[in-house]
Amino acid sequence: MPSIKSNSREASRTVHCPLCDRDHYCFLVGDPIEKVICQWTDPNHPPEGWNYAGESKDRRPMFNTAKKRHKSRRFPDLVTLPQTELADPAPEWQTVEPVGQLSVGDIVRNSADGQFYQVKARKGRKAGGEQRLFLTLSPPGQNSPVVEALESECSLATNDPETGATFSEIRYLYPDPVKKTEFAMVVRRQWTDRRQWLEDCRKTKEVRPYHWQSSGETGEWVKGRGERPWPLYREDEAKEAILNGGVVFAVGGEQAVEVYRDLGQVATTCAGGETHWETIAARLEDCFAAATRNGLKPVLAIHPDFDLAGDSHFGQQLLKECGDRDIPAIAMNPQDIWGQIPHGGDIKDIVEGSGLAAGGVIKALEHAIDEAIDRQGKEEKLILQRRRWNAPDAHFGELGYWKESESGHIQGFTPLTNFDFQVEKEVASPEGGGFVLQLKRAGEHQQFRVFLPSMDFTSVQTFENTLKKALGGALICRLTTNQMKSLLRVRLHEYAHNRGGKVYKLCQRVGQQPDGYWVFPRLQLTPKGEATDENKSLWIWNTGLTGDESTLPKPAIAPPQPNALRQLVEAMEVFFGPKNIYPALLTLGYGAASVHYQEIIETEGAFPILNPFGDAGSGKTTAGQCALSLVGMHTEAAGGLMREVSVSAAYERLKIAGSLIHCLDDPARTPELDEFLKGLYNGKARLVRGQNGASFNMQRPHSPLMVTSNFACGETNAATMSRMLLLWFDNKSPGQFDTYHQLAAAWDKASGCLPDLIKLGYPKPAIAVIEADLVKSLPLAHNRIARSLALIVAYTEAICQLAEVGNRLNIRQYAVETVCAMANDSENSGDSLRDFVEKLFILRSQAKAGEWNMRFICKHNSSEIKSLALNLPTIWNTLDGAFKLPYNLSIIKHLLQGHQSNMTAQQKFHMDEDVSRAFQRGATQDPKWQTKRCVEIPIDVIRKYVEAEENVSTESTDPAIAPESPASTEDSQLTSICQLNVNRDSNSQLNGEGGDQLTENRLSTEAPVDSTLSTEQTHAPQGFEPSSEAQLTQLTEKCVRTHTPEPPLYDSGGCHRLTPGTRCKVLIGQFTGSLVEVVDDRGDEVEVHRSGWAISREYSRDELEVLSHE
Repeated sequence: MPSIKSNSREASRTVHCPLCDRDHYCFLVGDPIEKVICQWTDPNHPPEGWNYAGESKDRRPMFNTAKKRHKSRRFPDLVTLPQTELADPAPEWQTVEPVGQLSVGDIVRNSADGQFYQVKARKGRKAGGEQRLFLTLSPPGQNSPVVEALESECSLATNDPETGATFSEIRYLYPDPVKKTEFAMVVRRQWTDRRQWLEDCRKTKEVRPYHWQSSGETGEWVKGRGERPWPLYREDEAKEAILNGGVVFAVGGEQAVEVYRDLGQVATTCAGGETHWETIAARLEDCFAAATRNGLKPVLAIHPDFDLAGDSHFGQQLLKECGDRDIPAIAMNPQDIWGQIPHGGDIKDIVEGSGLAAGGVIKALEHAIDEAIDRQGKEEKLILQRRRWNAPDAHFGELGYWKESESGHIQGFTPLTNFDFQVEKEVASPEGGGFVLQLKRAGEHQQFRVFLPSMDFTSVQTFENTLKKALGGALICRLTTNQMKSLLRVRLHEYAHNRGGKVYKLCQRVGQQPDGYWVFPRLQLTPKGEATDENKSLWIWNTGLTGDESTLPKPAIAPPQPNALRQLVEAMEVFFGPKNIYPALLTLGYGAASVHYQEIIETEGAFPILNPFGDAGSGKTTAGQCALSLVGMHTEAAGGLMREVSVSAAYERLKIAGSLIHCLDDPARTPELDEFLKGLYNGKARLVRGQNGASFNMQRPHSPLMVTSNFACGETNAATMSRMLLLWFDNKSPGQFDTYHQLAAAWDKASGCLPDLIKLGYPKPAIAVIEADLVKSLPLAHNRIARSLALIVAYTEAICQLAEVGNRLNIRQYAVETVCAMANDSENSGDSLRDFVEKLFILRSQAKAGEWNMRFICKHNSSEIKSLALNLPTIWNTLDGAFKLPYNLSIIKHLLQGHQSNMTAQQKFHMDEDVSRAFQRGATQDPKWQTKRCVEIPIDVIRKYVEAEENVSTESTDPAIAPESPASTEDSQLTSICQLNVNRDSNSQLNGEGGDQLTENRLSTEAPVDSTLSTEQTHAPQGFEPSSEAQLTQLTEKCVRTHTPEPPLYDSGGCHRLTPGTRCKVLIGQFTGSLVEVVDDRGDEVEVHRSGWAISREYSRDELEVLSHE
């Protein structure tokens, strides 16, 4: 392909573009200017004196000045292609007519059943006492099943009533070069819809030779080449042009000849196309010699098809043959004519696909001939360079060496392989790159495209095995390692100098590549959603992404269809019904956002994880398949719906898929699932050991994952919950599930809207506006939720607009009223402190936390709770061991400090758990209080998360520590108290910090004890809130001692102090009428307690009524 020379310069104010007169962006080549690269000039209408010369490397049109003049004795100084009108009309397509008798390969209709068949064999045998002809038939393009029918019951098929296609043919006549009568013809047959019907339905056309077999004055066409040698097609026109010193194009088929004739040019070919190239040189040699003797310089311009057979067998071999016969010939590079010519393309593809008018194609041909003549002058040096490698030669599709006698005469050819190949493309990749080869076995028409990694031609064995695996068949290779490497060097040299030598990139994943291009096996799209090909994108499909093609995702991308998305959404409306259509559409919007996953994850560093959940039969998995269908991932081969997959396998799939959404369906509810989803949110890489055990595999996801489940993911992991977006599907509001087949049919076409989804881009400002609107409805939710929901709402609304349903479906209203309401639930907020407090009270309800490490603190001289004191080290060990918390103690400390908690407080707790439990059971009267360091959490912080009322108890619910016998109704009343002589130690009272009342009564003598009273309380086994109803149970006999009732004792100071254990009645406040026991009398305040209270309370003496003792 032409390239910008090193002496090029950009147009400027001092030197304008001579074509468009602009002073920027055009490149001027040479001094004086010989070429101009100008995107503003129409290739079909260049200014006078300028000619279109193909495309530059950046795909802009390139123009050159007046014709090149060549200083050569073999070629004309100036190559021009004048258009002439040729008299002989071109053949035309017509409905197939029988040529003689029915024969093997014909498509026939069997009148017995009306079906189409292909004739496999024709034979005669006796039937009913007479000789009859029978046909062995099978479906077109298949070998089974086989049926047999009389030939008289079968007729040549000419049309398909179901599709309207007709079976057509065109006949290319080869007249007798001397008598100008019927001699031979080539018949090409195909269906008008170009269906594949030959060779196991792999080929679309059938090309057959016929020769004329005369019988007297008449004759008939007989299949086969016959015994006489054939002339060239349009040989008379070719010879006449040569004798006039013109240009004759040698092409690979009769159809290409007729396309050249339509352009006013002379072309020829030989029967059999490119496989019998030597016939062209042999039959034209004399004419070229005669023209040269007359001082003319005719040119044979070889135009091969853009494939292996064209370049190697036809182009290079015919060029070599012409050199041996002293015929002035050049081999054109098809890409010099049109840079985007498809693989296997010829002049017909250029005329139909390039968009150039006839005049533009002529100029492109002149340019390609000029480039070929220039290349021809350098080719002699290049051939010498290649010969130094002593690489094998190609002959009739095989590689080997020519044997020469001592005198230099060729004695024969020694083949070393049964195949030949050409380098189609050179590929670079982080793994070492390689070559894309066009490989063809000798004697076969089909050629194969093979990727040969550079690591696979270090030895002949690996080279041969790679080719065998790619072909799926056997090869014969007797090359040595040196011969193989010499051959590859020569083929690469030919590629670099004869076919542009561009270096392509091997695709790193299925779908979107790092630069935004989309690469699939048969489709490529630009970052803007426009169709492209590997010659423009420079990306090559790689079947070896995983080492095993069977494990590759195979998205079924449908052809672009403007109504594909609308048909899908309409089918979803019917299937899901008026209620579930909203979460289904949001799921579809998530699929649309996934198309831009790599851009979003690079920009934002995060991508939400969608979790459609609901009961069985709600349609959540079907909604997931709708989202998968947008990128063709809904089929079994595509593998977008994953079940029972390991974490490593899931990461590997998301690594080799680029912006192709996957769905994990119905996973098990495990902590490992929550950890897996939490890691996916930020798209971070996962490093695992490689297959050989010595290297590592970096598993970085390039595609998003959603989860469809019967439960809400992340409920036990606050960090995961904040990264999820939950969509509820209601199985009690189903749609019309009997329309599933119509919905599935819409899936197969849905990926036709992929270019439209790509064009949506990432509308970050619009998403920010939606986020600002949604955040007002999410005061309790994590700030990630508004951002995630805004992203999905934006793409869902865009889909509704593309599908033309936006006016009747209000997605944003549903998001606010339903999705936000569910996400705004405080339990789903993802707040680590909330999670800590809720789990703390779960422990308390399970009797795993109590007075030994967790106590409520009252304000001084008040019964109002001030704070919750926690002995954090013991609480944390128990909590983390029970729940495997996703955060650590340091985070909780920072959060508590941020809520004005006192991190260095000291309060009294029961000495240890055993003592506390014994005290609760009534096994001891002294819990042995101990001052411990603790954290005091303001009660308002606790109340944000749980209902921490004053009557909350911390008593145990463990049956193992329940009282031995529950108290009866009578026992639940306060009765006589056992009196003990008490000497109160005035120094035994210990106050909490700031005077908070947590006192300890150190009794030197026995205190009065009620033989029926216990402070045990029973709680509900579940939930955060224990019952506040007091349960008074009976102490065991061993703990009860009977004493003679005595009046309350006084201290030595003469002030009346109530003895601990004295029964009183509360006269005012919330607990008016409650019966309580004195814990401590401090003179101005009396600390009392009753069964069912978690903490003691303080009253003044006049707020209590002392009861008489019975």
